[in-house]
Amino acid sequence: MANIDKENDQVSQLSLPCQPHNDVVGCLLDVSGSMQGALEAGGVEEPASQRLQAALRAIMRVAKSEQRQRPGALFFVGLFGLDSKTNPGCPTQIDLCSVIEALVGVPCDHRSGHDLLVSLAKRHNRTHIENFIRTKLTDDEARFIYIHLHQNGRESRMEKFIASIAADETIDKWGNQVREAVTSASTTVASIFRGSTSIVHPSMRLQYQPVAGLTDRPPEPPTNPLSLLSLTAESIEITGTKVSATAGSLVDAAVHTKMRLEVDKSDALKLARDICNDWLKDFTTFIPRPTNEIIELLERFKERTNGNAGSGLDDVSKPQFLDTLRRYLYGMTPMKQSLNEAFKVFRQADQFTRGKHVLLLISDGMSTDGNPLTIFDEALHKSSNISVATVFLTDDRHAAQRRIYDKPLNAWENDGRVTLFRMASKVSAAAHPIPVLTTLGWQIPSSGEAALFAIVCSATALEEICSMMVSVRFESADVLLDVLGRWNLDEYVEYEHERTINTPSEQLGPTCYANAAAAVIYMALHRIVGRVEGYPTICDIRTRILARFPSYPPGFRFKDMLAVLMEGDRNPSTTNRWIGYRPLRIQEVDETGARNAVLRRRPVIATFFLSENGWKFFGSYFNKPENHKKILGHEHMNEYRSQLPFEEGHAVVLVRCSPDSLTFLNSWKQPWGDKGLFRISDPAVLENNDPSYRMRFYDIFWLKEDLADAERAAYDAKVEELLSNHLEEHPGITLIEARCPVCLQKASIAKFAGSIREAICPNCKAKFKPSSDHIRQAL
Repeated sequence: MANIDKENDQVSQLSLPCQPHNDVVGCLLDVSGSMQGALEAGGVEEPASQRLQAALRAIMRVAKSEQRQRPGALFFVGLFGLDSKTNPGCPTQIDLCSVIEALVGVPCDHRSGHDLLVSLAKRHNRTHIENFIRTKLTDDEARFIYIHLHQNGRESRMEKFIASIAADETIDKWGNQVREAVTSASTTVASIFRGSTSIVHPSMRLQYQPVAGLTDRPPEPPTNPLSLLSLTAESIEITGTKVSATAGSLVDAAVHTKMRLEVDKSDALKLARDICNDWLKDFTTFIPRPTNEIIELLERFKERTNGNAGSGLDDVSKPQFLDTLRRYLYGMTPMKQSLNEAFKVFRQADQFTRGKHVLLLISDGMSTDGNPLTIFDEALHKSSNISVATVFLTDDRHAAQRRIYDKPLNAWENDGRVTLFRMASKVSAAAHPIPVLTTLGWQIPSSGEAALFAIVCSATALEEICSMMVSVRFESADVLLDVLGRWNLDEYVEYEHERTINTPSEQLGPTCYANAAAAVIYMALHRIVGRVEGYPTICDIRTRILARFPSYPPGFRFKDMLAVLMEGDRNPSTTNRWIGYRPLRIQEVDETGARNAVLRRRPVIATFFLSENGWKFFGSYFNKPENHKKILGHEHMNEYRSQLPFEEGHAVVLVRCSPDSLTFLNSWKQPWGDKGLFRISDPAVLENNDPSYRMRFYDIFWLKEDLADAERAAYDAKVEELLSNHLEEHPGITLIEARCPVCLQKASIAKFAGSIREAICPNCKAKFKPSSDHIRQAL
């Protein structure tokens, strides 16, 4: 287990605002060398900066979601895996928002980095280096230097930097000496033009006095003026040209070239490069900020990267910050260190009040500073209030699938995916937003448990996933796609579902089939909006069933009886013909099918048979208070498997599932079980050695095409009503993008006109009827 150093467990007092906040959300993005393939999956045509921008857009959407859901939450974004080997002095991790804050500067100051550094030079009488600043440094490098030199406590380094650059008067004095020497050489040059073969006497060589240059020494002048002046002669065609003027201009060019070479090896430029390497040291502490501040910083940064700031020479195209940042990327992977720093922030927040914290980690799981799971084990052991979501970013498109996992795959052995999966928090697959993901084509594990872990093949896919997650988190309907409207309705179904579970009907004699059937019919009908026949109560349904089937019909298969209850009598000549509960259907499924149905909020009836002794033990086991919440296992029931079961079985309702158990709703009188619920480890626990007495499952469902036109219209109207009611509360709905099926162009929901029944594309103006396929295209 990792030993988190208590001495270093203190975050700077500047890390947290002075007022207490409950919740902190942290995002960590791995930019180490092993991530280069994933971050640059598109090749040179799609540079890493675009993927980093995509990640920032996704993070900004998450921040906006947090701002609406939890206005008091704090947020931080960290990058780890920077290259400190190639860039000596560069840290291995940074707080990205602190860097962005320094880069975007004061909101009203739109000067470029070049302009800022040039203004600094001019204030210290070094105007002559403007050209070198603009040509030797990128705009962001110039900004880095300016920011670094203006940090508190950097006065001595500022003085050293200024002192390493020659003052303007020194450069002027040196240039005047050069020109005077060139003028005195005019006669010699004139004789050369006249064809004279006389040799210039050594005494005519230009003489330079030592002056302070860019390195506190002058650039070395040409040792032989003839080599310079002969270039002048080659360019002169007209006799009588003022040789001194022409020679002087060439001397200026030569001196400028020589100065440029000297700048490349000057103390000033070396110091500038050193500053560019280690200036990020000022931003290594993860600082949680209010979400509105995060959003403002990211918005301003987005504006800056989308256009060129400044004026003059900076109006030309220049590298963006994210392109400049690339030189610092792709180092080692200090995942343990960065995770430790993130957990420090959470612990610091808990000094005020114990909140609910979330950590999102985007990586390939390949740590180079030890096993990061040790940090997780210790941190989560101390703090159960931290949820962790992990994303495995890869360039392998075959590895990335729309799938939620409940256990690692064998193919992940010795892979970072195993590490990230084990870091991820485990949640119920029936909890929001997992059931909604199934509507969008995601595979959900039938075990009932899901890890907050996903595999994506690019940062663009990462943005899509985050966008999708944000849309379902709002618990709001999609203005175009009624499939997301199920999210709102699902909440209502869940309420009715839980109400049925928590208030089970007591069995009246040997009529468990009627109780189980009534419960599933009731829950299934409440999944229909505006049902034409209305919604009967459980009591009404059970009474009606018992009137049709006063007792279980001998020799009548349970499945056939359920089919009559759901679909009605198929024989029109039947006396008092039974009218079923339209539009319900029934299908027998196996355990996996039953689990999947429950995870999608569809009730499932289960039947099983036990021997006389088996029934006695089963009933008495869950009747004991100490066993109400326990799981009945094989060790309890094995001795009864070989005994002959009763011919009459028992019907219950499967309502929940987890990797290690199935939970059923029984109809026996309370206080039996956990308020009528009981749990078994798997179906075989209540099965007999005779395979004909296995546990059977019946999925109760309906199809959209079976709905009446009025019910479809009611459903659409309900979605629009919910959207209208919650749009002001959850404006993020309008950020969801949809793709027009006509022109195939994407646009935000807010830009589409029309309604859920007929949308109008803002690009091609075509009208179309939205379908559930459109959301799969958009996401």
